[in-house]
Amino acid sequence: MYRTTIVAFFLLSVFTLNSCGVARSDGMLPFVATKTVEEDYVVFSDLYEYINHLRQSAGLSALNKNDNLQTAAENHLRYLKNNSRYSHEEDAALDEYTGENASARALAAGYSTRFVFEGIATGDGDMIAVDNLMSAIYHRLNLFNLDLDSIGISSSELRKNKTLVVHNMGNSKINTLCKTTEEHRVSFEGYCASGATIDSAEVMQAVVSTRQKNNSIVVWPAENAFDIPPVFYEEDPDPLPEHSVSGYPVTVQFNRVAYASVSVTAFRLYDLVDDVYIESTLQLDTNNDPNKLLSSHEFALFPLQRLEWNRRYRVELEYIADGIAGSMDWVFRTRSLQGNIVRLSSNQDTVKVERGKVTYLYLIPSNANDVIDNISSMRPANMQLNVSAKDKNTLVIEVAGTTGTAKIIINNGRELSLTVI
Repeated sequence: MYRTTIVAFFLLSVFTLNSCGVARSDGMLPFVATKTVEEDYVVFSDLYEYINHLRQSAGLSALNKNDNLQTAAENHLRYLKNNSRYSHEEDAALDEYTGENASARALAAGYSTRFVFEGIATGDGDMIAVDNLMSAIYHRLNLFNLDLDSIGISSSELRKNKTLVVHNMGNSKINTLCKTTEEHRVSFEGYCASGATIDSAEVMQAVVSTRQKNNSIVVWPAENAFDIPPVFYEEDPDPLPEHSVSGYPVTVQFNRVAYASVSVTAFRLYDLVDDVYIESTLQLDTNNDPNKLLSSHEFALFPLQRLEWNRRYRVELEYIADGIAGSMDWVFRTRSLQGNIVRLSSNQDTVKVERGKVTYLYLIPSNANDVIDNISSMRPANMQLNVSAKDKNTLVIEVAGTTGTAKIIINNGRELSLTVI
């Protein structure tokens, strides 16, 4: 007698970005971090510490916690959760409304300037939500924004193992400028909650002084980083609209304080198993970014196929900055999985699985849109079969009970036969 189980995986990692946006979360649990030194995993007390670890690993200054920005993030998270929404905008007709957009919500929470950026993410826990943000280039670049120095974060569990994170970021110096009542001759309007104007030169100096605290060139993954996810799926807006699955992107930011004009002349990725050049990549910059969000000083390299689990990669970059040629290279490593990894191409459908051990089934994508949306399974009545998802191409299999044969049906079509020993 066989028993059938149907599992629908909600694996969508959607990231939303608007003109007032960035994202983050209040950590209620310790987090195991993406690291830049290969040692025992570092445990972080909250997401403020984790995000600052990521930023400082890349050569950026730490962000200071701002209570007003945190309150704004908490308010918007409450609105999203109570109304089952996932958006930067709020509807005044719904419960928990505190402002139409991120800037309005920050002002309502007592922040003094509209210069606010918001981000939203979901994940299997707070840290994974931030990792999801880091896999999405527009949200990563906002989290790594060289002009910002303050952050407020809120997070909440939506359901078991699924967490929603909201964060808001700003510039403390501009916030302070908006608290003054002094009249200014040359001014920017619309920045301040009070409607007062602030001097354009002072605003520029506030931004420049913040940029000066950061490295002249910021790359991610950082040099010697590891535990890097091997994959990018979706972002809203989408930098790769023709792809539902691709490799984890590499980004480079040039600090405007250091360089007025920058161009990238070569951007290459190598698989260090055999020192193989990965030819199938796409470089994005301000000229070909489909969403026109990358600045003249931001560049991204997308591997068009997934990277491998537990693999070292080398990046080579050549550029011209203010008329002077430069180059750099660095190495990072993707995440390792603790268990047996079985790589399955599209024509492989039989797998041996050992009881009492974790087996990862990595279904190598056959095309740019080959992802797992749902599965069902069949097993003998006296066999315990647990199937979960590591990501939208990797299944986690755990079996107990009797030996025999079980089946997994993927996307209502492909069948995998599990020989349980």
